[in-house]
Amino acid sequence: MVNILVVYDSKYGNSEKYAKMIATALNADILPKKKTSYYIMTRYQIIIYGGGIYMDKINGLNLIIDNYDAIKEKEIIVFSVGTKDPNDKENFIALNKKLSKNKIFDNIKIYNFRGDINYKKLSIVDKTLINLMYKNLTKKPENKLHSFEKEFLEIYNTKTNFVDEKNIKDLVEYVKKVEKRIEDEILNDK
Repeated sequence: MVNILVVYDSKYGNSEKYAKMIATALNADILPKKKTSYYIMTRYQIIIYGGGIYMDKINGLNLIIDNYDAIKEKEIIVFSVGTKDPNDKENFIALNKKLSKNKIFDNIKIYNFRGDINYKKLSIVDKTLINLMYKNLTKKPENKLHSFEKEFLEIYNTKTNFVDEKNIKDLVEYVKKVEKRIEDEILNDK
């Protein structure tokens, strides 16, 4: 049997929701980042890490980057959760550029999921950043707005929920193929 670990870092609960869905679908162990170490990760053959996107970075991803040498022989999958539509590839250009600067991501499969947002539950810092973004975008001519910016203006100061179990389908299918490959390798080694 292949051991699978799902690790998450969740500020507002979206990454945790997706991590729980993935762990359930794959019958995997699940841990929050703060309870995970490289030693724990080395006991698993497949490691799935998920975190929210903040300022075009995946929250807590340093767990994978800092421990990569200890886990590089494992199958590593990363998922991000944000408010931008993952079907619009332009939404992830900045994130992908940052990841591509680190060569370890050449060997890591990455999935992007859409979370929810409730402006009333945001921290003061996040509310301030979002309010600044809103003010800046309202000054921009509409024909110069990116699709995400237009959507942001429409949903500003509302509650949305894009978390959906259907979103994890491709990730789960990919992990099941990897799991099968690892099981076949184990059988062939016997």
